[in-house]
Amino acid sequence: MSRQENCEVVTHYVAVNLATAHPHIDADGTVYNLGTSYTTSLGPQLRIVKFLGGHLEQASIVASVPSRWKTGLPYFHSFAMTPNYWVFIEQPLVLFFKNLVLNYVTNNKLMDALKWMPEEHLYFHVIERSTGRSVPIKYTADSLIILHHINAWEEDGHLILDVTANDEGKYLTTFYFNNIEKEVTDASKVIVTSRIRRFVLPLSLPDETHKNVNLIKLENTRCSAVRTSKSSVHCTPTVLWNEGFELPRINYKKNGLPYRYVYGVSIGQDLTFEKLVKLEVNTGRAWLYSEKDCVVTEPIFVAAPDAVDEDDGVILSSLLRGNDPHYVALLVLDARDLTETARAEFRAEGQVTIPFHGQYISAHNLVHSY
Repeated sequence: MSRQENCEVVTHYVAVNLATAHPHIDADGTVYNLGTSYTTSLGPQLRIVKFLGGHLEQASIVASVPSRWKTGLPYFHSFAMTPNYWVFIEQPLVLFFKNLVLNYVTNNKLMDALKWMPEEHLYFHVIERSTGRSVPIKYTADSLIILHHINAWEEDGHLILDVTANDEGKYLTTFYFNNIEKEVTDASKVIVTSRIRRFVLPLSLPDETHKNVNLIKLENTRCSAVRTSKSSVHCTPTVLWNEGFELPRINYKKNGLPYRYVYGVSIGQDLTFEKLVKLEVNTGRAWLYSEKDCVVTEPIFVAAPDAVDEDDGVILSSLLRGNDPHYVALLVLDARDLTETARAEFRAEGQVTIPFHGQYISAHNLVHSY
């Protein structure tokens, strides 16, 4: 909207300051998001906000978890939701308030206010949707930087969580302009890519368990979770595909449920999105799409009206040409094998930049989802 007074602000209804770029949406249109707030009495809080029917004026806070850092908040970009739980990871990439104020006063980058502490663990917060309370188990893992939660679901007393993650703090500087502009042959060029990692968390603990005994009872997984105290478990993930992968999207009808396919992009040595990827998460089989001297963008899955299988539908993605900044195309790919079925080409008046996130909204959907 052009006029500020016509814009609704969520803080008019609930006390939250920041929220993720990836809310979750129930079938009835109820929207959930992870946000933050700060009070002098409680300190920094991570909060699940519910928007009944997707309406701002019906927003309410349904769960709160205190930040483990009393003077800062962990960076987050997404979270996961299953039929019974909200799941988010408190990572040791922290925005300290003192650094934020100092960088503002000295006119430095906001990014420099973030501090990466690789010696600290990940904390997994698993919150019951029915009560808003955390499960009485402390889940930890070795430090990672996590941008996107792909999916999570419950299976035989376990919670399975897939994310894109990397273990290098240099990830923060990967997309600085001065780094992107460096030649691929420049040894100082930072190239850090995320990989798909799977965690498995036991939702209950036996009365007695020896330390270093894997509590995961599921078949066909190499994930582990070992008891470190009476109510604490340390989790070790597995890598599902040993190539760079980001901007994950799934058939959202599978959100919170077991699924087979995830779509994303592969990042090249020049730090552009060089390939579209479809991955079968159970087998590691991958399908790829690329075009010479072109850049792809985040894939968006659109199910066929009469879809039966999970990958019945198409993938939408923009296509840009590196040697022609005014060219842009909308790709339509068969979601089963990433073969091109159509494209619409445009000539833009200005230079076209790479988009980050997008969404397809059908005129026939009663609820706008992903």
